Amino acid sequence: AQQQQARPPAQQQPPRQTPQQSGSANEVEILVPGNKVGLVIGKGGETIKKLQDETGAKMWVVQDSRSAESTHKPLRIGGDPKKVAEARRRVMEIIGEEDQGTPPARGQQQRPQQGGPRSQQPQQSAPWSQQPQQ
Repeated sequence: AQQQQARPPAQQQPPRQTPQQSGSANEVEILVPGNKVGLVIGKGGETIKKLQDETGAKMWVVQDSRSAESTHKPLRIGGDPKKVAEARRRVMEIIGEEDQGTPPARGQQQRPQQGGPRSQQPQQSAPWSQQPQQ
């Protein structure tokens, strides 16, 4: 007995041609630096799910054995052209944000006083210097 039905037809898998346009839907591929893929996916897939919900585009990272050797991973975005464009823009923001070192706002607000701990050291020794008063 043939069990070809156990394997779903290739229709459920996204097509491999990139970019592809068919009617009102299209697909683009972005090469994401290997060290940034985690930022796009997020913890437990949280970030990529949020991006898909907010933009309405479908997104997936291609886990190709050939790309494992590469320093970049292909991220495919498919759907309505406007949704794909918005999703692509959002992914590029995420990737570009980390290229500047620390994330804006969070990292910069915590670092403005680099001399702070040094100026506190003399204050910590001040109570002991007051003991000789009799």
